[in-house]
Amino acid sequence: MDFILKNFDYRFFILDTVMLENTMKDNGKTRTKNILKYLTAHKNVYEQLCQNGYFFPIQEINSGAFQFFINKLPNSLPSEWQNIRTYHDQFDFIVTDTSSIWIIAGDQLYEWNHNYYKNHHEKIETINGKDYLAGKKISIEEGIYSLSISVLKRKNKTQEPNLGFLINFTKATNANSTINNLPTEFNFNGNRE
Repeated sequence: MDFILKNFDYRFFILDTVMLENTMKDNGKTRTKNILKYLTAHKNVYEQLCQNGYFFPIQEINSGAFQFFINKLPNSLPSEWQNIRTYHDQFDFIVTDTSSIWIIAGDQLYEWNHNYYKNHHEKIETINGKDYLAGKKISIEEGIYSLSISVLKRKNKTQEPNLGFLINFTKATNANSTINNLPTEFNFNGNRE
């Protein structure tokens, strides 16, 4: 699966929208629209989502358009792309039979609408009369996955996005696998440091 997402908030998130909604319900915050503001004030909720394998930030990046490649072998990438960095910190992501896994631009968590993500497979935004993709649902079967993220750069710049990500979900082979995520640091200010 390949697609282009735009972000204006210096970050993307990989998340299970169902577990985010359940967590907000458990905390009595079903009407909260500004999820980032809530997570800033309640960092323990953010840490819980990450440690349980339902929420992962890709942060401190430029704003703009990025090419995404999902579940591709590195040697199957188009030849115009090169890997400039791979994150080696292990992060396990859990997918249940009720999960709804999305990759979204960070600004989507300022005006969150749980119902939208239940009924759609893409999040389209319009700015200055132009539509852009701000979120995409990822189809993954139930299981525990190790998340691998590589930062990509186009070998020769073009008008297309010149930066991107290769994101692979590798399914655990052990049926008794458990989630052992370390705390995931997060820059709640949303700017590059």
